Amino acid sequence: MPAGKEWTFERGVRQPLFGYWSIFWGALCEILYVPCAIALYKERRHPCYRIMLWLAVVDVIALFDSCICFGLLIIEGAVFCSRPWTVWIECTAMAMWCGACIGCLLLVTYRLFELMNIGRRFDAQTNMVLVVATLYVLYFALLTPPPLTNSAHMAMFFDPFIDDEIMFVNWAHTANNLLIVLTSATLYIIFCILFLTKQAEAMSEAGRARVAANAPIFIQASLICIFNVTASLEIMFRGKEDNNIQIY
Repeated sequence: MPAGKEWTFERGVRQPLFGYWSIFWGALCEILYVPCAIALYKERRHPCYRIMLWLAVVDVIALFDSCICFGLLIIEGAVFCSRPWTVWIECTAMAMWCGACIGCLLLVTYRLFELMNIGRRFDAQTNMVLVVATLYVLYFALLTPPPLTNSAHMAMFFDPFIDDEIMFVNWAHTANNLLIVLTSATLYIIFCILFLTKQAEAMSEAGRARVAANAPIFIQASLICIFNVTASLEIMFRGKEDNNIQIY
């Protein structure tokens, strides 16, 4: 059967309720991101805020692909063969997810540098590091297998569910998720130990001021990375529920 709308009727399931909710949630988050991005832009001289601004751009693109476009597709009941061109939306969504992962690692790494009082040595390299992170995103977008929308399961899968004899796996994506979970957990344990140690040693007025200034950024960076690690774990655990599929 050739690619086209016939696949929607043959393999797809229209999901208007979840689709409209996905569009609504994505649009709401996009609107809320505007003042957040403006605030981050004003503080862009600070390396950590520059990384968070980069993450904001990544998240805005990811929300558009993973919520708004995805919602439109499942309302229609799309599967891969009904609209093959949507692969560009799906590969961008996956790339943005991997970009958010590497961005969170950069964030906790820079916070560690600052707590160790060596952050200023790396301030000048922040832009170059973000260029490398952008190349990492482009690698996933252009050179790895993309996840494919499946309206029947209301998710994106690497398996198009065409041939049960073939397993479709994106090992780079799997490695990315494992890297994020293991490395982020390790770095945050070190981060928390250092932060508590610095706080205990902050006997002077200058020391207490430095800890107080670091606390809000510590909370912001922690929340961003905790949600990212939780999402990575969920993707891996859900993917193991069925040995024949990998979920994005």
